[in-house]
This record gives sequence, C-alpha cells and structure tokens, in this order.
Amino acid sequence: MSPLTTPVSYDSDQIAEALPGGGRGSVIPLPKLSGSTSTGVSSVVGRDSNGVLLAVAATSRKRSSPLAAEAQAMREAVIMASNFQLDRVVFESDCQNLIQALKSKIAISEIDAVLDDIWELSNHIPNIGFI
Repeated sequence: MSPLTTPVSYDSDQIAEALPGGGRGSVIPLPKLSGSTSTGVSSVVGRDSNGVLLAVAATSRKRSSPLAAEAQAMREAVIMASNFQLDRVVFESDCQNLIQALKSKIAISEIDAVLDDIWELSNHIPNIGFI
C-alpha cells in the first residue's frame, strides 16, 4: 500500500476531546511543512474516520515564516472541509502555537488575518475540533 492509501488510526480520546460531543468524525491531518522558511510546500490530506483517503491538496507559496505557512495550510483544510460539506471534522497540526491560538481564539499578529478567516470559515462546520 502506498502512504496515501494506508489507513491511519487516531486515538479516540484525542478525537473525542477535540470534537464537541465526542465520538468519531472526519479527520484532516496536516503534514509538516517542507522547504525553507521563505518558500514552502504545504499539503492537506483528508481522511475519513476509518483512515480512508478522501482528498489531497498541495500548494507552494512564499510565506514569511513556518507559522504563516502552517496557518495557510489550516485555512485551506477548513475550506476543503466546508466545500465537502463535512459536519464533524477534526483538524490536526504539529504546530502547537497555531492549535492553541485556534482553540483559545487568541490572535497572533503575524497570522491575524488568516486566523480570522479560519474562525469565520469554522462557523459553517457544526462540529469542529483542532488537535
């Protein structure tokens, strides 16, 4: 099996903690940013609760920092979930600063506009979590 078709298992406690109401839902993991801090490739991989691949997207853009690139990748993931009309989604990132800002609704000046977009787009997904 290729990495894109290999099912991924997620800790149900992590999902239950991140998703209002608990239970299993769609999980969209965000792989690590690759490339330099000025130009990077961000990718979004969408899987269902069984780990089956739903969608993949990748972009290469100039960003001011790795945090800005991670925030943009998260924004793209939220847009993807909204376009698929998913109603139970957990977004995953390895960027703790971003996840903490999203959970606590605390702005970070460097990515303030992107955070605003994510929060606005998140209003269209009934059950959403960030881990």
